[in-house]
Amino acid sequence: MKDQPANKILSVDPDSPAAEAGIRPGDELLSINGNEINDEIDLTFYAADITD
Repeated sequence: MKDQPANKILSVDPDSPAAEAGIRPGDELLSINGNEINDEIDLTFYAADITD
C-alpha cells in the first residue's frame, strides 16, 4: 500500500466507534485530538498516545 497516504482510512469495522462517528473507508485522518497528521510518524505518535 505504498501509494496510499498514511492518513487514508482503508477499512472500518461496522460495529466500531469509528463507524458510529461516521468514519468511512477512503476518508483521510487530518488530526488526532487537535494534532495535525502530516505523515506516518505523526499518525503513529498520536495514535499511540491515545491508546496508552
